[in-house]
Amino acid sequence: MGGDPGLAPLFDLALLDAMYGMFAGVQHAFALVRSEKVAATDFEPMATAWLTAMLGSLPEQARAVEAGDFATTVSSVATSRMAFPGLIETSRDQGVDPGYLLPVRDLLDRAVEEGHGEDGLARLITLLERPGR
Repeated sequence: MGGDPGLAPLFDLALLDAMYGMFAGVQHAFALVRSEKVAATDFEPMATAWLTAMLGSLPEQARAVEAGDFATTVSSVATSRMAFPGLIETSRDQGVDPGYLLPVRDLLDRAVEEGHGEDGLARLITLLERPGR
């Protein structure tokens, strides 16, 4: 981590943060398909392919936040915000706890309310940071 030994534990925790967030989404997705008696093992290949494709967006998100340029040609914050009520409602209808989705919904709502609806999802990073960063 270069000359700052304090970065090593921060990087470790940040990597765990990314892993737990991903696992929460996968576990929720497994619960959704299992609510219709679909085996998690039957759904897993599709989830793995989808998540692998989505990981390809990480370099662009990192570039966007560092450049402060959140323009997008794909799904905007407003588009994602429109999808969330359906995710939450479907979860509830299927008897699956939507709890982990609610903070993301709130962050999307805040981003739109603050005028960032047309931005890409990397914009959400700036809403999570302390003011004045």
